[in-house]
Amino acid sequence: MVDNIKVMKAIKNNGGIIFDIYEDQKSRYLDNYEHVRDQERERLEFVMEVCTGMPELYEDEAGA
Repeated sequence: MVDNIKVMKAIKNNGGIIFDIYEDQKSRYLDNYEHVRDQERERLEFVMEVCTGMPELYEDEAGA
């Protein structure tokens, strides 16, 4: 699944990361997350959600 992540950037308020995947992979990622959440609820230290708006992001050192 990692091979399908195109871009990953940090959200400016240190609220996490945002990553870009192909649209046809979205349900696969969400299903996998739900499975891991159900199996590892006590140890899971992150939440994965679909963005409804673009958060402010840190710029990388190249200024992109």
